[in-house]
Amino acid sequence: MILICNLKLKICAKISSFRLKEKIRLFFTIKHFIINILHKKNEIYNLIIRLFEPFFNLETLVKNIKLP
Repeated sequence: MILICNLKLKICAKISSFRLKEKIRLFFTIKHFIINILHKKNEIYNLIIRLFEPFFNLETLVKNIKLP
């Protein structure tokens, strides 16, 4: 826990020494990084839903079952 706090303080000290232009660039870089992660997560979630949709949709499941 102390290591994490020290790391946070070091990062904050480093960022506070940046010029305004560098702070703005860093902010947008982090923002785009987070947006990309969320977008990828959303794509994976949608893919999983599309793959398993027939199993959750009862009508489709019943139509796909072929009785001998």
